[in-house]
Amino acid sequence: MKRILFIIYVLLMGTNQMYGQQNNPQPLEYRGLVELFNDWRDFENPPRLNGAPDYTADRFKKDQTAFKDLQNRLTQIA
Repeated sequence: MKRILFIIYVLLMGTNQMYGQQNNPQPLEYRGLVELFNDWRDFENPPRLNGAPDYTADRFKKDQTAFKDLQNRLTQIA
């Protein structure tokens, strides 16, 4: 009998914790950080040059504005 009550207790506690997590929205800073991370991953997936990632100086000059935008967004979050 004690085993059955213990199992029911554990199941109810697990269900209670599951609902508590769903009702806890993420703070805006966290969502902004996740969006920034995804944008950074897109930015850091460089175009290809002869089949290899293009890390040339010309590519960095072209992407300097986008990099500064990402950097400013990170500064605003922190």
